[in-house]
Amino acid sequence: MRISERLTTVRIRMCLSLVIFVMAVTVGCAPQQQRLLTPPSISSQKPMIYPAVAAEIKEAVKTVDGVEDSTAVVIDKDISTALKVTGFDRLRLKTIRGSIEKKLKESYPGYEVHVTTDKKMFKQLQQIEKQEGGSPKEVPPEIIENYKKILKEMAVP
Repeated sequence: MRISERLTTVRIRMCLSLVIFVMAVTVGCAPQQQRLLTPPSISSQKPMIYPAVAAEIKEAVKTVDGVEDSTAVVIDKDISTALKVTGFDRLRLKTIRGSIEKKLKESYPGYEVHVTTDKKMFKQLQQIEKQEGGSPKEVPPEIIENYKKILKEMAVP
């Protein structure tokens, strides 16, 4: 009887210790608040460019491990971002692109997300980003043509 009582006491203590440990570990774990940014309403037929949203995306993408620099363009419901990845991190290009795409789709539901690590497309998106200015506005037709060309190139694996 004495041994079985000790085993029972030890089991109870282990269970309590496990419960206390799990509670202590999960105390700081609050569910992350999801950004519920809806796509801008399109009041006119002309495409609009949104530099403020692009700036947020650019900063969020830079926080991912391995991303040295980024550029982003948001036109209507399309998010296009290009990443600059250097050194040994280039061996993980596919996983870096995948994690960023997942992060953006979760943060910006309703948007079509395009991610690339191609250096040529990085420069092209950067040129569009520099032309866009600071406030939402209609996109000139020549930028739309360039942007569509970039999206078509992004779609090709």
